[in-house]
Amino acid sequence: MDRNNIFAFSLGAIFTISIVFLTIIAFKLDLPQRPIISVENRTPDSAYLDIVSRTEYYANETGQVIVRTSDGLGNPLNSSCNASIVFPNKTYWYIDSPLSSSSIAGNYYMEITIPDVLGVYEYYFSCNISFKNSYTLIKKSSTFHVSIAYQKFQEIIDRLNALNNSLVQINQSINNLEINMNNNFTYTNSLIQNISLYINMTNVTEEIKTNFTIQITDLKSWMNTWFLQIEGDINNLYQKWIDFLNTFLTRLLGTSKILQDVVGQTVGVTNCPLLDRILGKCQMTP
Repeated sequence: MDRNNIFAFSLGAIFTISIVFLTIIAFKLDLPQRPIISVENRTPDSAYLDIVSRTEYYANETGQVIVRTSDGLGNPLNSSCNASIVFPNKTYWYIDSPLSSSSIAGNYYMEITIPDVLGVYEYYFSCNISFKNSYTLIKKSSTFHVSIAYQKFQEIIDRLNALNNSLVQINQSINNLEINMNNNFTYTNSLIQNISLYINMTNVTEEIKTNFTIQITDLKSWMNTWFLQIEGDINNLYQKWIDFLNTFLTRLLGTSKILQDVVGQTVGVTNCPLLDRILGKCQMTP
């Protein structure tokens, strides 16, 4: 049995025990019982008056005295009715007060506020009933009882009903709380997973950035070294080429004095290396 079933079972048990307890109290307080109504044989050719209002009230509540006029088959009849009510000390409270038509055809009522005088009240109805094209006057009397015990009993019932409603609301609140907790747990779990994924992605991103920076640094270092090496190789090659030309021209001019004189006269320079002469870097002498 899950928690909700246990709660519902406990709620029902509490309510049942309370009703039994209140019933025992009612008998102990000797509450007046409703009168035993004898069944009469009715004929369709007669009009009838029935009292349908309550017989038990407690002080200061709103009550009604209600009668019904009908034929022997229960069909409603139009009537004009008055009511008189006397206090428990037999003094009049209402005298021949007219009743109003109810929304239910054939029913007539008068609304009253029950006094705080405890005891048995007598009330008396007098109805002029329209039946078969004539009017029939029917009178009937009854009693209702105003009791402090009934009042307390009703208050307890009202409080039990309020308690029952509160327990139902509490149960609903617990269910709503459980639903909210489940939703919050699901949301929190999803949030944790997203945060974990974000952290992992951040770590991966940082690792990629670090590796990329390292690679770029290594590449720059290698390129600098390579450029320096290339520059050195080019300088070496240039120097070797200069040396080769100097050697070649020296040997060439050393073997040909005539060519050297011709070159010297043509260029018009002295005391200048042969290569510089050829490249035009020597100053002319007059």
